[in-house]
Amino acid sequence: MMISVALWMSVPAFAQEEKPAAQDPGMKKGMHEDMRTEMKAMDDRLDKLVVDMNAAATPDKKIDAAIAVINEMVAQHKKMHERMAQRGMKHHE
Repeated sequence: MMISVALWMSVPAFAQEEKPAAQDPGMKKGMHEDMRTEMKAMDDRLDKLVVDMNAAATPDKKIDAAIAVINEMVAQHKKMHERMAQRGMKHHE
């Protein structure tokens, strides 16, 4: 009986999770705005490359432009994964 009571009383101590420190709302808003700005710039670069690809006059130029689009998409995808990994690491610090 004593062991049951001791275990029952110790459960809340183990169940408590350490909560991360709250971020400054202004800092968080600034980070979101920076991310939006960066994403817009990435979209603009990709849009320009797609316009160039669609306007290419010869098959060779169209292939070169399509390669540029693919390279940009891969670079943006990798950058997104790097940022996600960095943010994940910051959340676990």
